[in-house]
Amino acid sequence: MRWLPADCLAWRTLVFVAGFELGLGAVAWGVGSVAEIDVLQSAQLSARGVAIGALATVPLLLMLNCMLRWPEGPLAGLVDKTRHMARMFLAPCGIVGLAIVALAAGVGEEMLTRGLIHTFALEHLPPIVALLVTGLVFGLMHPISRSYVLVAGLIGVYLGWVWRISGPDLVAPAIAHALYDFVALVVLCRGTAVRQNSL
Repeated sequence: MRWLPADCLAWRTLVFVAGFELGLGAVAWGVGSVAEIDVLQSAQLSARGVAIGALATVPLLLMLNCMLRWPEGPLAGLVDKTRHMARMFLAPCGIVGLAIVALAAGVGEEMLTRGLIHTFALEHLPPIVALLVTGLVFGLMHPISRSYVLVAGLIGVYLGWVWRISGPDLVAPAIAHALYDFVALVVLCRGTAVRQNSL
């Protein structure tokens, strides 16, 4: 697999995807400003938050390994579909591009879900309900298929739990999210990249 984007189209894909993910963070910051919610209030770049985020990646990677090794029922179709999409659109972005996309997703999506939505939900709902609602929203943000929404929703609940036990510290779920996405993208993109003539 290449280190850098393969061509102009790959660069444009990288800029679009990373920009979209960071745009979610910008939307969260904007909405939070209007709603008087500081989406970065719980972001504390500490050794503890980084360590919790790194350790929290392990169960996610174990789940990914199980899904790839023993794809059964709807999971088989989910793995095939995500692998095809990753190879078609993101594999040509190279390893550095995948790292940028994963980091952008970790920052942007966590600002939106944990920093804004979960924080807002905690002001109006019991903690467990706020956690489940935020997990549901996280799942619905990934509407590739029903199976994908379900898996993403469970991951969203898990990342919400990581956020809560870390302080809350937004850095912890952002790191877990970014590390998981990076490893998952690298694994899914291995093999021959598939490209269409246009996006």
